Amino acid sequence: MNLFLWMEAGRSDILRHFSACLDGGRWVNCADLTPEDLGNLPAVEMKDPVTGEYPPVCPFLRRISQKRYMCRIHTLKPEMCCHYQPWIWGETYFNRCKALEKLHRGSRRLPE
Repeated sequence: MNLFLWMEAGRSDILRHFSACLDGGRWVNCADLTPEDLGNLPAVEMKDPVTGEYPPVCPFLRRISQKRYMCRIHTLKPEMCCHYQPWIWGETYFNRCKALEKLHRGSRRLPE
């Protein structure tokens, strides 16, 4: 995950969409972490900063036309997004992003 890069760049707008599990099992919003907290995080997940649930769609995608979307954080996007190849769903390294999984379930189903 790119937490340190986002902290260094002052991108709390990105960090707030992620939650991290601390050693004791307590979940915190990544915008509240410091670089010192990053040493041992058992898990980091994308979560809606308001509801705490998995987002229904990627919060960083912006629709620019009927069939075209643009990533609003392209230069700083998470590593898992860089490796995402929807045309080979299940064949590529990807952590099955919950937001994209729900998006695809609602529209065109990708091969499993």
